[in-house]
Amino acid sequence: MTFETVFGDTPARRATSLTVARNSPPFEFCPVGSMLREFAPTPLRRQGVRVPQAAHCRPGSGTRRLFIQITGNIIAYVNTQASALSPLFRSDAQGEILARIFLNPDRSFTVAELARAAGTPYASAHREVARIVKMGLAKSEKRGQSLDIRVSTDSPLYRPLAEILRFTYGPPAILPRFLAQVQGIDEAYIYGSWAARREGEQGSAPNDLDVLLVGNPPRAEAYDSAQRAGSALGREVNVRILSPATWAAANDPFTKTLKKRPLVKLELKESVE
Repeated sequence: MTFETVFGDTPARRATSLTVARNSPPFEFCPVGSMLREFAPTPLRRQGVRVPQAAHCRPGSGTRRLFIQITGNIIAYVNTQASALSPLFRSDAQGEILARIFLNPDRSFTVAELARAAGTPYASAHREVARIVKMGLAKSEKRGQSLDIRVSTDSPLYRPLAEILRFTYGPPAILPRFLAQVQGIDEAYIYGSWAARREGEQGSAPNDLDVLLVGNPPRAEAYDSAQRAGSALGREVNVRILSPATWAAANDPFTKTLKKRPLVKLELKESVE
């Protein structure tokens, strides 16, 4: 979900805009600190974002919350609740960025590519990448107007971090590499417990992965690719194939339920960028 609002509701104030991208509701916007005196929640409510009373703006489970501190009209910090996939990472965006870099050591990424993959604003991705490079976990190289970011495989933290990322944020970074080789896949999604954790639902760590393929791929090839992806991820990958017509109609109980539950879309083009 993407929304934009303006802080400062009088003509004398300089307007400050905030755009936040997230995959799906529910999402709560929580004003804190000096922002409480200035915040006008109406624009957000019009777009279906729940804005609770300040007294109820506390971290909790099952709902995404965004915490923002504003001094005057300047955004001082933006922070989301901790990742449900792994408490080791500050946010899902951090985990997604690290996974793309660490689990694809044979390629580089631009900051724009990492921001798009993580579903986070460019400025946030740029700050995250700067931290990673400063710690010596990745290297940056200027190419034209952009920076190419590549993991530092000679770092002593490379292997242990890559293993953690493989079991947490690895699926969207690794699955496209294998599925893109199969013809006839129109769309691909992760569903089930991993998708639920990625969308903020609390629970135990997923043991396997459920993947939905929409299209008409050769089944033997699809299952073989899933098996090879499972070997790379260190867990079983269960594939379900639906035709585009079945997916669009959503007449059966399975498809109806699936569309109501968290889905993480896989960008198959990532493997060839």
